Amino acid sequence: MRYFWWVWLAAILNGCIPYSDNPLTAPDKAGPDPAILGTWFLHEEGETVFLHLGIDEKTKGLRVVMVEFQKDGEVKTSELIGHTSRLGNNTYMNLRWDWPADPETGYLFVKYQIKGNRIALGLIRSDEVEKAIREGKLQGRIDQNPTSVRLTGSSEQLQEYVQRQDAALFEELKWMNRWNLSQDPAGASLGQDGDGITVERRQEFSETVYSLGDESCHLSLTAYESESNLGVVVARSKCVLSWQRQLSLFEKGLTRMLEDEKQASAFRALSWGRLAPDERVPYEMSYRLALAAFESPLWDKKRGRAKTGHENNCVVELANKEDIYRELKVIFTTLNRSVRFSSAEKVLVMEAGKLPFFDALKMHGVQAKDRLPFDCQAWFSVSGPEQQ
Repeated sequence: MRYFWWVWLAAILNGCIPYSDNPLTAPDKAGPDPAILGTWFLHEEGETVFLHLGIDEKTKGLRVVMVEFQKDGEVKTSELIGHTSRLGNNTYMNLRWDWPADPETGYLFVKYQIKGNRIALGLIRSDEVEKAIREGKLQGRIDQNPTSVRLTGSSEQLQEYVQRQDAALFEELKWMNRWNLSQDPAGASLGQDGDGITVERRQEFSETVYSLGDESCHLSLTAYESESNLGVVVARSKCVLSWQRQLSLFEKGLTRMLEDEKQASAFRALSWGRLAPDERVPYEMSYRLALAAFESPLWDKKRGRAKTGHENNCVVELANKEDIYRELKVIFTTLNRSVRFSSAEKVLVMEAGKLPFFDALKMHGVQAKDRLPFDCQAWFSVSGPEQQ
C-alpha cells in the first residue's frame, strides 16, 4: 500500500528517482491520452489512495492529483502536471511537480498500461538509469551527498534508449482500479449515478433502445427485433469527453441489454458507426487505424489506397491484425462474448498532416503528406457462449 505514496514522495525527499531535462516527446496538441482520464484507486489494509487524472485548466495537458487516506485519518496530497507519450506499443507520462512545487527537478517518467478498468503504473528505475549513464549509453550526471540522477540528453536520444530498454527500465508495474462512481472503493452501492439507463420499447419499429449518459457524453444501443434484422444492435454516441468515458457507457449499456433474454440470445452484429467522430475526442480507434496502415505493407501511403483489393477489405484486415478495438474485446470477453471487426464501409483517407492526432503519428515516422485511412463505418460480428 505504501508503494504509491512513498515513491512519489521519495522523488522530493531524497532525489533517488531519476529526473530529465527533457521530456520523451513534445506535448500532443490533441491533449493527453483520453484512455487514462478519470479516477483510479487502491484500497488495502484500511487505507486508500486515489489518483485523479484529468486535463489541466491552464496548459490543457495532464494534471495528476494524488490523495492518500491513512488509517489514522491523516490525508496526504500531491499534484503534478505534464503530458503523455506513446513510443511503439508503450505509453508513458512526462510529469513535473506542481505541488509541492519544485521546478528544478525536471521531468519524471512513469510508464502506464490500461487493461479494461485497471491501470498499471511504473516509475523509471534509478539503478538502470545510473548504470546507463556510467556506461555512456545515456547522457546525464550522478551527484553524491545526497545522491541524485539527472538525464541531460535530448528527447530523441531518450526515445531511442527507452524503446530498446523499456523492459529493464520499467520492471515493476503496480495496478489500480478505475473508480465507478456508483460504488465506493469497497464495492458498496452508492445509489444510482448520472448514467441511469432508460429502456424504450418501440413496438411500431420492432426495436428497443437503451439510452444512458448526459449532454457531455451520451450513448444509445438500438436492438432491432424484426425477423430480417433480429440480433443487430446499433451503437450511437455523442461524446466530447474521453475514450474511456465512452467505453464505460458502452459497457454499462451492453450489460443492461444482455440482461434481456431475448436480446442476449439473438445478438449477432454490432454497428459501431464512424471511427472518427466530429468532436475532438475520442479518436483512439481512428489513430490506431491510421498508424496500422502506415506500418503495413498492405497500404500504399503515397497514393492513399490499398496495394491490392478494395480499401474496405484492407481496413478490415488492418483492424483485426493490429487489434485497434482492443478495449471492446475486453468488454465483450467480460460479458462472455467474443467480437471481431467484420466490415468497413465508406473508408475515408486524408493526408496525415491534417489529422488532429498528427503529432502522435509523427513519433512513428509518419510524414505530413502520407495519405492514410482514418475513418469508416465499422461493423462487428458477435458470438455468444454457445457459438464460440
